[in-house]
Amino acid sequence: MLPTNEYPPTYDHKLDRSDVRKLYNGILQTFVDKDLTKVLYFAGFENYENKIQPDAFDDRLFALITYLERVGQLHWLLSIVLEERAGFPDFILLRTRWVPPLPPAVGAPAPPPAASAPVPPGNGAGAAPGSSADVWNLVLLDTGRPFLDRSALRAECRRVVMGARPILSVTGDPDTGKSYSSRYLVGVAKSLSDEQNAFVTREIALDSFNGVVATGAPADISGSRLAQRLAQVITDQDLPKYVVSTVGSEQDIAWAADAADWILRNAKDKPLRWIVFDGFETTVLSPSAQALLNSLLAGVARDAKIRIALLGYPGDLSWCAASVQQVTLDLVEFTDRVSLTDHVINYLLEVRRAAVERGRPPFTDEQFKEDVRRVLSGFDPAAPDLAVLDTALTAVAQRVLAGA
Repeated sequence: MLPTNEYPPTYDHKLDRSDVRKLYNGILQTFVDKDLTKVLYFAGFENYENKIQPDAFDDRLFALITYLERVGQLHWLLSIVLEERAGFPDFILLRTRWVPPLPPAVGAPAPPPAASAPVPPGNGAGAAPGSSADVWNLVLLDTGRPFLDRSALRAECRRVVMGARPILSVTGDPDTGKSYSSRYLVGVAKSLSDEQNAFVTREIALDSFNGVVATGAPADISGSRLAQRLAQVITDQDLPKYVVSTVGSEQDIAWAADAADWILRNAKDKPLRWIVFDGFETTVLSPSAQALLNSLLAGVARDAKIRIALLGYPGDLSWCAASVQQVTLDLVEFTDRVSLTDHVINYLLEVRRAAVERGRPPFTDEQFKEDVRRVLSGFDPAAPDLAVLDTALTAVAQRVLAGA
């Protein structure tokens, strides 16, 4: 295993997100786990099998690519897989794009390290959450509010963007933060806004789609209105009249499929659109709206031109399970006092980094320690309430960043 100072030269060219997906999907198509393990071993990465967790092959490959991208060594991986699969067109295409010429495929980076402990307050701010290396670890949203831990959700979101599976389903008990997941996606999208092939999120809040919904009075959303909204956020156009006119006609049985087909055929390529559906718990989808959603999911499963997130969706997704990344939220990660302390410290470190970046008065170690103590004293891990934690941490951010 080569030491760090003998890595192949770092590839510092900005990588196109779609090219990274091509590498990931190309390896999935042309290798099985056993073959890739052997190739990596003889190329110098002998710790792949032992050090990267023994999950499903796609998960192990995702972890490998994520790490190699972070340390600037994806060109090394491309070099060795191209040597093994010389005729695979995507590998050849990537080789022509990733210049300057690749270094010899000798040696490899060390395996991904274990999760690091939180930086103590006196060590200053960490890496900026907007950097390409750690944007998916975003904990300070641009509103000043926190998004803590959720490591499984973060990994699944990135996997969806890479195209492994284009549909994300977030489930969980009430008050576990399902709806708040959309704020995380918005935050990541904004942090990636200057990168080629970034994505934008468009939230479809079903519970307020037809205006303010009185408590206990569910909305009944029509398919045609939902289709018009989707056409606008996915294609930047209105749904054509020939599709709209079939609603209620003898061709109505094919309306939803026609609408979804037109929307996906006209989806904008750049930036990638991620449509987030929320509000299912207080919403009644009309038969045409449900048919439209099903048709949209089916179309995305066939050709992932967009991404979809379903937050708290109660329907059956087994028919398209191969295209769905499932993540279930709970509050277990907030019931351990040590882990909770780490989360609070990491968030306040980002607040301090942002304060330095914005030229705000110093967030001193004394203030930092007092805020950590005060936030933790007001939160009960035995009965975790994310709203309490959110309020306390956001108040600190407002004071430090805005003087509120």
